[in-house]
Amino acid sequence: MAHLEQLFGKFIPAWLVAPADEGPNSRERIYSIRRVFWGFLYQVLNPQGSCRSVVQQVQALFDLHGLGPIDQRTGGYGTARGRLPGDRLPRIRHAVAAHAERILPLAESSWQGRNPKVIDGTTVSLPDPPKNQRAYPQSRSQKPGCGFPLKTSMGMEVLRCQSPPMVHKELEMFFIACNLIRALVAEASVCYDGPADRISFKGTVDARRQYSRAIAQARSQKKQRQLVAALLRVIALNQVPDRPARSEPRAVKRRPKPDPLLNQPRRKFKEIPHRNRYWKNNPRKTRG
Repeated sequence: MAHLEQLFGKFIPAWLVAPADEGPNSRERIYSIRRVFWGFLYQVLNPQGSCRSVVQQVQALFDLHGLGPIDQRTGGYGTARGRLPGDRLPRIRHAVAAHAERILPLAESSWQGRNPKVIDGTTVSLPDPPKNQRAYPQSRSQKPGCGFPLKTSMGMEVLRCQSPPMVHKELEMFFIACNLIRALVAEASVCYDGPADRISFKGTVDARRQYSRAIAQARSQKKQRQLVAALLRVIALNQVPDRPARSEPRAVKRRPKPDPLLNQPRRKFKEIPHRNRYWKNNPRKTRG
């Protein structure tokens, strides 16, 4: 989490991740607002990032500074995520977007003087507990209106939070993460005079993942600045080629495994003897 703060901290006003003056988030806790925010962002930027991985990072941080052992259970971190002020997340999202707009020339951030907005009409999946069923009775298993880079490049196809308030926070964290990546693209475009609309979003996500830990492990601020400059150079050079006649069909390269869907709680699920999902359409395969 520290590597994310060192890389992205300049884009976010410090007061938005500071403790509250009074109320639930005013005390100094192990899982403070700042640690919870950067831990949540780590999970969003790493599709396989679990709550346990965040807890282990906090354990390593406390052991490094000799601050005592930390409970390895994830309940404390989960409770702290629930306390994360939801009203601050939109402010953080707008602050990051405003920073990117300030450093990027108007000609690079607009199309013919206009700000186009593209909405993807497809959907993402989220858990379907009773709370979500009550909150979304019409289409309780889907959440529309998410962008293509968020779903494909950042793993937002399936949301993992259980309750509607936490789902809203998870969506806001994905939007913040997307804006942070766009801010890196804007910086790389300005520093190395490259077209921002040609820089690869997925390439930026991958380059950030490789360089951020090296930046955190640098022993001096001079070395950190050199690594950040190298990261921006790699991002600027990773441009999408101009392919006017190229077609991008919505298709997968590999056939999914024939395992049945886990659409029931594990304690109630019964494994189907015939796992081949094509068995019903091709009963001749079972003859003989």
